[in-house]
Amino acid sequence: MLAGTAVAPPQLDEFLMPSDAKFRVADMAALGWREADVYG
Repeated sequence: MLAGTAVAPPQLDEFLMPSDAKFRVADMAALGWREADVYG
């Protein structure tokens, strides 16, 4: 349904890979998330 409009659809998927942890340190801190909470 979103593709049928003139408005660009938002990003609907977000993948968090453990190997990319170094790239998201500030984002995780801002959200109050910890790597251990997300990945167990």
